[in-house]
Amino acid sequence: MVKSRKSKNVQKNRPIGATIVAIYYFIVGIFAFIGGILFLTIGNMFFSTFVKMPFMNVLGSVIGIVSIILGVLYLIIAYGLWKLNKWAQIIATIFAILGLFGGPFGIVLSIAVILLLWVHKETRLAFS
Repeated sequence: MVKSRKSKNVQKNRPIGATIVAIYYFIVGIFAFIGGILFLTIGNMFFSTFVKMPFMNVLGSVIGIVSIILGVLYLIIAYGLWKLNKWAQIIATIFAILGLFGGPFGIVLSIAVILLLWVHKETRLAFS
């Protein structure tokens, strides 16, 4: 298999900040995807059994589908970050900014992502 010069260079020179953020987005994507599948199956049973409102079944399905879509988006972003694509850096930053409106744990992780992508010199230069 022939590898391009850029892919060899990216593998050798990928900054640790980009690697950490890419792995973080990959893990979040996997959990969101699996969580969405579980919500579509087990969540619907839970809602229909314990809550006797007809729209709750639909709500369980919507939450599951949205979670699956977000999981796939996170996986795509993780791949782009791994390959040091500028579009992935921008979208990851947008997701991190949205994460600032979450709970305390989400705020800390979002700040870490923003700092690693934009303040850490090696990582910032790798995406330019």
